[in-house]
Amino acid sequence: MARVEVTGVERVARTSTFVRKSVPGGEFRPADVNGLPALLVVKDGTVAAPVCATAGPDGIDGLYRILTPEKLRAHERSARRAR
Repeated sequence: MARVEVTGVERVARTSTFVRKSVPGGEFRPADVNGLPALLVVKDGTVAAPVCATAGPDGIDGLYRILTPEKLRAHERSARRAR
């Protein structure tokens, strides 16, 4: 569960710049993560931050970043098995 919930079109738009600032030089790749549409922020060949999105009638209404090291490792293991 997120420590700080970010919902609503305006808040999502304002905070989404965090991803680009937190991983300078990262590449963005589309993916599915935990059944949600996502962007993988990849730096030096390693996933630095999967960012999942939820959408409502007005567009994207929530972003969920996976930043916990244990969860990132679990995501990498799962992604390797899926290849």
